[in-house]
Amino acid sequence: MTLPRWIEAGSGERAVVLLHGVSTRAEAWAPLLPALAVPGRRVLAWDLPGYDGADRRLQAGFEPWCEALGRMLDAADVARCVLVGHSLGGMIALDFAARRPHRVDALALACTTSGFGAVGGRRQREYLARRLDPLDAGRTMADIAALEIPSMMHQPADPTLVARLGDLMATIPPAAYAAATRALTGFDRRAVIAELTMPVLCIAGRHDRIAPPEVLALMASRAPQGRSAMVDQAAHLAPFEAPGQFAALLDAFVVSVGDTNR
Repeated sequence: MTLPRWIEAGSGERAVVLLHGVSTRAEAWAPLLPALAVPGRRVLAWDLPGYDGADRRLQAGFEPWCEALGRMLDAADVARCVLVGHSLGGMIALDFAARRPHRVDALALACTTSGFGAVGGRRQREYLARRLDPLDAGRTMADIAALEIPSMMHQPADPTLVARLGDLMATIPPAAYAAATRALTGFDRRAVIAELTMPVLCIAGRHDRIAPPEVLALMASRAPQGRSAMVDQAAHLAPFEAPGQFAALLDAFVVSVGDTNR
């Protein structure tokens, strides 16, 4: 089996692992790596299995994703980490922390949710139709990116960022994108938030309509060691719309976790 790919920067005992959303890839995190990879810290951004097109046989779903993430950490020689997830990556991070808490020092969840809603409900149907009907109609990933990327950003959107993330989304294999989209609509880990023993930071984009700030604040309030933060001039793609502010929030959290663990 092909090992899922990652990019990284820095070195040190503290590891921070970044998980992307359904519409991006590991490279989306690249502008944040220099700010996060301070001395003593290693930062890795992981490509979701299948997103690089290397292994079309990989299954999509939270259990196989968590197994693949565990294999990636083993291959990277990372025993424990601060796990950071954006959107779908936040769901995977939460699921991994619930399944393998011994590998997670702390959890940062950005622009995400702990439960998508009722299975087969209106929200699922509308989401799947918006994301997958264009593929069924023969549209390309570039076509879909041209619609979806700007819609997830605070307006007026930066055209350079729209182009960069659109080009990145266009590289996602359609089958992998479709499988991930279907899998995330069944996600429900709301019950585990109160059972998490590690520090949890929930970061919202102030103008996010997909994962609104109140959803992230509620998640933080339910975690025993939860806290929340806001990225101001940003929506659902907050880590990339405001990388400086996001990196500063995340850096402060990672530092505080180090202080806690000493």
